[in-house]
Amino acid sequence: MRRYLLIALMFIPIVAAWVLFQGLDQKATKAIRRVEKANIRTSRATAADSLTGFEGKGTFYRHLARIEFDRKEYRYTRAYYYLDHWRRDETDIFWIDKLLVVLNPKPHSLAEFTGLLKISNAEASATRRRRLEEARRNHNSLTAGKAKASGGKNVADSNKFDLTKGVEAIIPNKDLKLEPYVINSTDARLGLDDGELVSLEMPNSFSIKTPTYMITGIGMEGRANESQLVIKKNPRIANHETAKTKPLPGRVLRGRGPLIWLPDDVVPGEVRAVLSRARFDFGHLKIFGDVRIELPDITISADELKARVGHEDGKSDAGKLNNFKLKGSVVVTTPRGVIRGDEGRVTLDRDGGAIIWVEGKVVDVKWQSLVHSSSEESKQTLHARSLGRLRVKVPRQEDRRTQPLEIDMVDTVVVDIKDVKNPLHLKGESLLVSLSHVELPSAEESESKFAWRLRQAVMRGHVEGDGRDFQIKTTKLTVNREYEEGGALKTATLNLDGPAELQRSGGLGRNISNKNIRTTLKAKRRITYWMPASPFAEASARAEGHVEAFETGAPDKNRTLGAEWLHIVLMPADGNKDRTKTLEAKGSVDCLDEKGSHIVADRVWIDREAGFALVEGEPARLTFVDKKNQKQKLRAPRIELHANGSKLIATGGFDGALTLRGAVLSSDHIEGKETAKAKSLWTVSGTRMWAIFGGRLPLSTKPDTNSEPIRLLDIDMSDHVRIESTEQIMTGEHIHYDFRTEIGSTRGNPARLVSFRTIDGVRLKDWIESEKILTQPAWTLFEGRSVAHLNIKREKASRRDPSNWEILRVECTDEIIIRKDLAIFSGACILERGVVAIGGLRLESDKIIARFAPSLGKTPRPQELEKIEAIGHVQLARESLRGQGEFLDFDYGTKKAVLTARDKPSRMWTDGFQIEGAVVEYDLNKKQMKVIKPFARPIPKERKN
Repeated sequence: MRRYLLIALMFIPIVAAWVLFQGLDQKATKAIRRVEKANIRTSRATAADSLTGFEGKGTFYRHLARIEFDRKEYRYTRAYYYLDHWRRDETDIFWIDKLLVVLNPKPHSLAEFTGLLKISNAEASATRRRRLEEARRNHNSLTAGKAKASGGKNVADSNKFDLTKGVEAIIPNKDLKLEPYVINSTDARLGLDDGELVSLEMPNSFSIKTPTYMITGIGMEGRANESQLVIKKNPRIANHETAKTKPLPGRVLRGRGPLIWLPDDVVPGEVRAVLSRARFDFGHLKIFGDVRIELPDITISADELKARVGHEDGKSDAGKLNNFKLKGSVVVTTPRGVIRGDEGRVTLDRDGGAIIWVEGKVVDVKWQSLVHSSSEESKQTLHARSLGRLRVKVPRQEDRRTQPLEIDMVDTVVVDIKDVKNPLHLKGESLLVSLSHVELPSAEESESKFAWRLRQAVMRGHVEGDGRDFQIKTTKLTVNREYEEGGALKTATLNLDGPAELQRSGGLGRNISNKNIRTTLKAKRRITYWMPASPFAEASARAEGHVEAFETGAPDKNRTLGAEWLHIVLMPADGNKDRTKTLEAKGSVDCLDEKGSHIVADRVWIDREAGFALVEGEPARLTFVDKKNQKQKLRAPRIELHANGSKLIATGGFDGALTLRGAVLSSDHIEGKETAKAKSLWTVSGTRMWAIFGGRLPLSTKPDTNSEPIRLLDIDMSDHVRIESTEQIMTGEHIHYDFRTEIGSTRGNPARLVSFRTIDGVRLKDWIESEKILTQPAWTLFEGRSVAHLNIKREKASRRDPSNWEILRVECTDEIIIRKDLAIFSGACILERGVVAIGGLRLESDKIIARFAPSLGKTPRPQELEKIEAIGHVQLARESLRGQGEFLDFDYGTKKAVLTARDKPSRMWTDGFQIEGAVVEYDLNKKQMKVIKPFARPIPKERKN
C-alpha cells in the first residue's frame, strides 16, 4: 500500500502540470469567462513552459482575451510575462527575479488586431525575451528586479505583485515618434483581477519621465474604480533636461500633496487603463497643500492648484502644462517684492513667459528698493492694495532685455511709497507697473547678473497723490525711469494726463523750504516732470493744454501764469534750494508776478541763471509797477529783459504807456505850473526800445534775493519814435531819457516836441522841431535847424482876430534853449508874432532872446511875452515900421523898441521918414522914432546879455 501511495505522490506534479497545461490551452469555461465592455473576454493564462513545481527559469506565459468584430469572435494575447527565475515559497507565494511584463493595446479594428504583438509559445526562450524587450517602446510594459507574487495557486494565477529592487514601467506616447513615458521607483505593488491590472501603488519615491518634463513624488496610487492617479506626498514637476521642447523652461511645479491626475481617456471600469493613466498628455491636474510654481526670479504659492494638460480637444498640445488656477493664500514672491491674494491664475509659454492673475477681497503688493541711484540703493518700499484683481506679465526668457515685466492692478488701487526723503501716497482706479531686466556688472568682468528695475508705472482714474512737498490730482499718472549702464537710475519722468493738477511747496522760483507758499500747476492736457537721480542734475517740468500756475500763502502778491504750454527747468538741488532755472511758456501766455508785473504774450522765455527773459507776441504786452507804484506798460513783438545791467530791449515796433517826468519843455512858462517835478503818463511807440532798471527787473528775471521795487533808470527808443501824454508829444528817430539825471535827448529829421494846454475851453498846441532835442529839469535845448510855434498872449484883440492869444513862430539855423521864463534862439533866426500889418512883429537876427513874464501860481494861462532881445544883423518889421541894427531890445512893458549899432549906424524908417544913429528908439504907444545916441559915438565891440 505504501508503495502505491509513494508512486501516486511522485506522479501528482506531472498530472497537475498536464491538467494545468490542458486547462490553460483550452477554451475558457463559462464559470471563469467574464465579458467586459467592447465584448472583451479573458481566459486563464497559457504557458509554453511549465509553471509546476517549486522553481523555474526563463519561464514565459501569456494572458488571452477575446474580442468581437462584426459578430465574429477573435482571440488575442492581452499580456506577455517573462520570468528569469522563480521559486515557490509557500502554496500561493512565489519569488521572482527580473520580471518583464508587456501588454498589447486593446484593438478597435481588424487592422489594429492584425498589428498586435504576437509571440508564439514555440519560440525559443531567449528569442521571446529579446522580442519582448524590443516591444517595450511601443507597448505598456513593466519590469522589476525582484517580485513577490501571491494570491494564486501558481504565478499565473497570482492577483498581487510586490515589486522591489528597481521598478520601471514604460507607457508609449500616442505619437510613437515621441519618447515614451517612463516610471521609475524602488518598489511598487500591483493588484490584478483574473490577470488584469486593477491597482498600482508606489509607496516610496518615484519619477515619471514624460517627453517634456519629469514628475517626482512619494506615494503614487492608481485604481481601476477611481479613474484617477494620485501622488500622495511632495509632488514635483520640472523640465526633463534632455527633452527637445520644454513647456516649463527654468520652472518647477511642486506641493506638499496630494496630486490628483485625471486623464481624459480613462473609461470608468476599464481595468486596462490603470497603467496608462501615468501618460500625462491630456487631462486635469490638481495639487493641494503649499503648492509652488517656481519661475526664474518668481515663486508663486497657494493652497490649491488646478491645471489643464493638453488642449481640451484631446488632439493638440499634448503634454502642454501652462495654465493653472490657484486658490487659498496666493503669494507671488520675487527678489524685490511680494504679491498676496485669495485666488489666482497662471499662464506659461514654452519660452519662459508667464501671465499671473491674482484676485481677492484685497490684493496686496509690497515691493522693495524701487530706486537704485549711481551712489547707493535707496531704502524705499512700495505698498499697493486693490479691491479687484492683479495681473503680472512675465516676458519670455529671450525677450527679457527688451520686454518688461508688468504688474497690473484694477478697482480702487491705493499705493504707499515709504521713503525717508520722499514718502508718497497715491489712490486711483488702476495701476500698471512695468519692470525692466537691467544688467548689473558683477565683480568679475566676464560675469554679469540681471535684476528687475521699475521702468514704468501707470495709474488711472481720478488719481490723487500726497507727498511730503507736493499733491497730485489727475486722470492718469505715469512714471517712466531710465537707467545707465550698470543699472544705476539716470532719470525718472512723471506724467500727469489732464485735466491734471500738481501742488508743491515753495513758489515759482522761490526757495522750496518756504512751506507757507504753495505753487499749483494745472493743465487740461498733461503735466510732465523729469526727476534726475543725481541731486547735482537738473529737473524739469512741462505742462500742456490751457496751463495755469499760481501761488497761495505768500505774504505779498501771488504769482500767476497762464499759457497753452509751459516748460520749467529746476536748478540742481543743493540743501533746501530748488529754484526755477529756466521757464518757457507758449500760447496765450498771461503772467503776473508778486510785484504786479504783468505779461500777455505768445511766448515767454526766462533764464534765471543767465538773468535773461524774452517775451514775444503779436504783439507781446508787458506791464510792470515801479517804486512809485506807477504802472508802466509796453507792447512789442519782442521784449528782452537782461539782469546783467538790468536792461529791457523791445524790438520789432513797440508802443506803450510809461509814467515819465515831464521835463521836455520848460512848462513853467507855458503851462503855469512846475511840471519839472511832476510825472505824466506817456504813450510811447517806435521800432526799438532799450531801458535800464534799478532794484529788480520785471518778472523776477533773476532770483529775488533783492526785494527792492522796480525803478526805471534809463530809456532809449529809436526808429520812428513817438512819446505822448495828455500834455506833450515828442517824435523823432531816437529818444533817450535818464531818470537819474532827468536828462533826455531826441534826434530826428526832424525831432519834434509838442505841448498842449487847455485854457478857457480852448486847447492850445505848442511845438518845436529841430535836429536834436536835449532836456533836463532846468532847460531844454533844441540843436540844429529849428522851428518853434508857441502860443502867447495877444497884446490886444482886434476885430479881425478877437482871440486872446496868438502864435509866436521862430525859425533858426542853430539851436534853441528854453529856460525858466526865457527862450534863446540862435543862428539866422526869424521870429514872427501875428500879422505885421496889424500890429504883429517880424524879426530877423543872428540870435534872439525871448523873455516871458513870470508864472503866477499853477493855473494854466497864455504865455505873456515880456521882452525880446536880438543880437547881430537885426531886421525889424512892425506895421509900417522897419528897422536895422546890430542889437535890439523890444520891451513890451514900456512898449519901446531900441536898436543899437556897432560897426555901422542903426536905422529905423516908416512912411518915408528915416533915422540913423548908434542907438535909435521907437515908442509903440506914441508911434515916435528918435535917436538916443548919434553914430559918431564909438560903438562897443561886444554887448553882454
